[in-house]
Amino acid sequence: MVFKPYSPAINTSDKQQIRARERMQRDARTFSAQELQEIESLYQVANQKWQSPEARDSLKTLVEKYKKANRTGCAILYLGQMSPGQEQIAYFKQAIADHSDCFYGDGVQVGAFARFLLGQTYLKSGKS
Repeated sequence: MVFKPYSPAINTSDKQQIRARERMQRDARTFSAQELQEIESLYQVANQKWQSPEARDSLKTLVEKYKKANRTGCAILYLGQMSPGQEQIAYFKQAIADHSDCFYGDGVQVGAFARFLLGQTYLKSGKS
């Protein structure tokens, strides 16, 4: 048996954070600094005023105005978490279909997390 010398590996969490940074850098090449600032401002309303009508309106504006931004995927996932019933399911499916390449800053991938939340939603409603 041959043993290879130890080489530090990048763990999965680190890889996801790298992918998240790469995705955000792509936005920096696509949008102006002013647009990026507006995207982040619209998104942060939801973090500051979760579940409020103002948060929902801000997220919907972000989704409508910046369809291809990384934060748009996160916004759609937030809208799904804030919504009831079929509307929630529709948002989760939209996140999966259109924004699986988006990431939260901590490396959580929107598409993967949307699949998890959709599965939980189905289980709660008795669907397997």
